[in-house]
Amino acid sequence: MFLVKRACEAALKRTDLSEDEVCVTGAGIAALYASPFTEGTGLGKLEDKFSSFADDQMRETHDGLIAYRNAFVAHRDLSNTDIYVNSETGEKLPFYSTLVTITKEGVVYTHAHFMTFSLAQFERVQVLAAFQLERLEKKSDKLFEQVRKRSRTTSPGTYVLGHDYP
Repeated sequence: MFLVKRACEAALKRTDLSEDEVCVTGAGIAALYASPFTEGTGLGKLEDKFSSFADDQMRETHDGLIAYRNAFVAHRDLSNTDIYVNSETGEKLPFYSTLVTITKEGVVYTHAHFMTFSLAQFERVQVLAAFQLERLEKKSDKLFEQVRKRSRTTSPGTYVLGHDYP
């Protein structure tokens, strides 16, 4: 979450980001944000409480990042056709679409269109990441307190948490 927050801060400071830089930065942010919410070999995902929000905008931002990561960044999965992201205009469009333009002269142009990030999305993700960081810090504080309590009855040495240190 720390890297997600920092990436958003850095993107918002730049006024000269190209469309490609916004797309790549947004994809990296989505991948970094979403990874703790998926199962990994040997690693569990974050508890469900980290995916619930009282604030609708945070919930939409969270759900949008997860969907963007799954449909575009990680898997390029078009099977779920009801995944949408708000574009800069507020219009809802599918992640992928092919735009067809027909000129008055009858010339047909096609353009593959995919959703990317806007500055407003970077701002919303930055707020969400700060909120999640606060939650994670509270959780970490509780875990470290448990480790500290256990350390009183454990022999001196270096241990791997979850492996040889319960």
